Amino acid sequence: MKVNLNSIIVIASLLVSGYGQTIEYSFVDPNVVVQEVFDGWGTSLAWWADMVGGMDSEVLEHVVDALFSPSKLNLNIVRYVIGGTTPGNYTCGDYRDGAATESFKDGPDSAYDWTRDVRQRLILESAKAKGANRFEAFSNSPPQWATISGCSKGNSRNPPLHPNFESTNSAVFADYATEVIKYFHEVLNITFTSYAPFNEPFGLHGIGSWAGDLSQQEGCNMDRPTMASIIQSVHDAKVAKNLSFLKIAISDETQVNTQIQSYDYFVDAGLSELFSQVNVHGYWDQIELSRKDLLSMRCSKAGHGLWMDEMGWGGTPIENMEQGLNIANRIILDLRKMLPSAWVYWQVVEGGGGWGLLDVPYENTTVDIIKYNSGYYAMEQFSQHIKQGSKLLYTSNENAIAALNPTDQKLVIVIVNPESDETTQEFDLGLFDSVGSLTLFRTSPSEQHVNLPPPTISAGNKVQIVSPPQSISTLEVSDVVLVSGENLIQNGDFESVEEINGTIYPTAWTVQGGTNNGVTLENSWRGQYSGSFNVRAGVQSALVQNVTFDQKYVSSSSSSSSTVAACTLYLSAWCSSSQGVTKFGVRVNGEEASVDINRNGAYSSYGISFSANTEDNIQVFFENPGALLNGIARIDNVFLHAKCN
Repeated sequence: MKVNLNSIIVIASLLVSGYGQTIEYSFVDPNVVVQEVFDGWGTSLAWWADMVGGMDSEVLEHVVDALFSPSKLNLNIVRYVIGGTTPGNYTCGDYRDGAATESFKDGPDSAYDWTRDVRQRLILESAKAKGANRFEAFSNSPPQWATISGCSKGNSRNPPLHPNFESTNSAVFADYATEVIKYFHEVLNITFTSYAPFNEPFGLHGIGSWAGDLSQQEGCNMDRPTMASIIQSVHDAKVAKNLSFLKIAISDETQVNTQIQSYDYFVDAGLSELFSQVNVHGYWDQIELSRKDLLSMRCSKAGHGLWMDEMGWGGTPIENMEQGLNIANRIILDLRKMLPSAWVYWQVVEGGGGWGLLDVPYENTTVDIIKYNSGYYAMEQFSQHIKQGSKLLYTSNENAIAALNPTDQKLVIVIVNPESDETTQEFDLGLFDSVGSLTLFRTSPSEQHVNLPPPTISAGNKVQIVSPPQSISTLEVSDVVLVSGENLIQNGDFESVEEINGTIYPTAWTVQGGTNNGVTLENSWRGQYSGSFNVRAGVQSALVQNVTFDQKYVSSSSSSSSTVAACTLYLSAWCSSSQGVTKFGVRVNGEEASVDINRNGAYSSYGISFSANTEDNIQVFFENPGALLNGIARIDNVFLHAKCN
């Protein structure tokens, strides 16, 4: 029989109106949930809120509505900075606009002044009134009176880290921050459910960014032992003040690689039970994409939440999609590789020429001179449609994410086409028993989140989406009904094992070739074990499973009453390999369809759909025929679901 391979890896050619058009085939598997609960989208209020909060009420209302209204950008997460700068006491030079966030007391023995920071607080309260409902407090710097230099912009001495905090002041700092959080909760009715006491404290490779008078904004470098003391002190303070609603978030490093090192340090120091959330920034991550999966694995196994809570790009006009595509590509990458439960943009507003999604001049501002950058509409393609509380679902399209809103059973697929040519993506929604109406929105150099005529969907629940060059398309599918599909793969998570002659093997899988092949406890994607084999030069190694596929796996909604049914099967897994020519795939009656595994050693998701009958001989495999160099390959969370006619 002929195997019909439908995956993004293989591109079929279709002639339309005399021109060659490529169609990229992929599928969505609603039975594979990659993120159970998505917390939503957000921004930090530093520093734009201090500026916009002092503007004319018409401008303030326009900006807040554009950012937080459910019918606009629909941001539901707000990060509020607890200020560390004593008003008027700029001991180390001027700050950039809005960056000298006012502290609520002028010294460790001073009284709190709750009339301060009125402008940022006004934006916070206005965002809540528009619908924002998840609030996080953070500190760019401890109060300047608790630092080494006496400056909330850092320390010009002791390079390269420029440390600016002594651990002996940890309790004082923690008391200050938690007292602010307590006041907001009890008096202002704003509950910060998490607090991040650091902001880029270690820097890239331990090179600190905050050097006092050389800086323009609040920031504080510190080594990891000092950070550990602060974590302990914040935990002690929140327990003493009965702030049971508050989680500690660590540690907002500049990029994923540094965050993993800090995370491992805190875990090794015995602090894992003291913090509940890991926040990370995304700067310079282009050169270290392989680390995103490791951070996700660390957090998942320890039960820590994970947020991507800071990233930004220079603004570009709406007809220039550079900023918009940068944002869209990063969202896709993060939600597919790192699986954070929230994605937070840094400065959604700038005074012009910065990273804002909105350009709001900080002087003589009127509504008519506010400019919307391309990133605003690009982010709207995600944030307005993938709602807080959605489940993120598996899709085999590397340039797309899929989500299901369980409250209204609406499926959302966002597709990015960053190329200079038009593409057509066909999504197979065959694993949904039924679907409702379709709605399509698009942003491109000539369209800003435009509601377009929807595509049609075939009787087999397949839909094609045409993506113009440099565009982001969002498809909404209403009233989807899921088929509860049984995984045809036995022991797809590799958690069932057996020991034979001192070697651990996964049950239901056959291990072929090489040595030390079977399962590993090291770097499993999820759970305790993952399938594993050592790649050896010139030695073929594999993990295979023959799938028993009979009538009991046919969907109850199938119209077939015969003992043989024609089916479409959807195969997916998380795979990694440090050496080339590793592949994942299926053989149907000996005919092979497979995808190549990226050799960077990082876990990524891979998917194939194919046709088979219930009487066919099906074998799923993960193998390497023998690379030139030695290495290791791993596989985990293998799923095979079927929809039969």
